[in-house]
Amino acid sequence: MSDASEFAKVIATVPLFEGLTKRQLASIAHVCFEAVYSPGDVIVREGDRTAEHMVVITAGTAEVTHKGKSLTTLGAGEVVGEMALLDGLPRSASVTADTDVRAIVLYRSAFQTLLNEVPGIYARLLTTLSKRLRAQDERLASLG
Repeated sequence: MSDASEFAKVIATVPLFEGLTKRQLASIAHVCFEAVYSPGDVIVREGDRTAEHMVVITAGTAEVTHKGKSLTTLGAGEVVGEMALLDGLPRSASVTADTDVRAIVLYRSAFQTLLNEVPGIYARLLTTLSKRLRAQDERLASLG
């Protein structure tokens, strides 16, 4: 998969991008690229301050670990690092390929450029993030 229209279809499934138009998704897809990881390859490393990218797994599986403890296994359609596009903070966990993994990668620098060049992305992202925060607040309130 190296076609921008295929990338756009996958990018549309990322929760952060749920409110974007097809045109905005296409703009993002044009700055994405496909990456292939072999078993044992580290996709992102816990604590890494330089890995400012998001990865959407399109095939294969990867293990998520935190402080050396296995947390979960990710597969096709799952996202790693979407918040890194916005904040650039160190990774909270490591993700390592269990099998051959194919993924779509979007770097923060390219995404930040798009935010300045493509009208409306900022506003839609803020709306999406606000909805996610409200939903989280409701979940927390229901626990108390």
